[in-house]
Amino acid sequence: PILSIIGRVIPRKGHQLVLNEFKSVIEAFPTILLRVVGDGEELDHLKSFVQENGLQDNVEFTGFQSNVHYYYQNSDIVLVPSYAEGLPLVIFEAYNHSKPVIAFRTIGPEEAVKDEETGCLVDPFDSSLFKSKILSLLEDQDKMMRMGKNANEVLHNHFTIERMTQETFDYYQKVRKK
Repeated sequence: PILSIIGRVIPRKGHQLVLNEFKSVIEAFPTILLRVVGDGEELDHLKSFVQENGLQDNVEFTGFQSNVHYYYQNSDIVLVPSYAEGLPLVIFEAYNHSKPVIAFRTIGPEEAVKDEETGCLVDPFDSSLFKSKILSLLEDQDKMMRMGKNANEVLHNHFTIERMTQETFDYYQKVRKK
């Protein structure tokens, strides 16, 4: 199985929270691969952590990639462990590739991820529960595939430019009438 974290490698993106629990995931799935796609100030620290903890056979750092679609297509689950986040594009990109998302329950992900339908939401900083959600999905391939399919449907039925434009227009019309 392949897990991916795609985006800037900075402290608030929560890479370290995933890596802290990753040994347990490896014990359950010895051939698992975690891909960290992106660059940033935390990269050297995370690479050192991976080496010091013997995770190098199961963690790959790709650096910045201009075309991330390959990484979405070749992932089983997309992780969004940010503990301070707006509405992350990475969720919609994962949905576009029919991939479920596991994210911390922050403002943006809470709006985009339908818990247990398109992915899983976990209270911020609860890295143990985050790990449990990863294991749960990996152990239930049918559920993982169903969530990915649901995610794609939600993207194309709910997060459309037409709907979002209409809602914005309707809001301004409502405010204008006050």
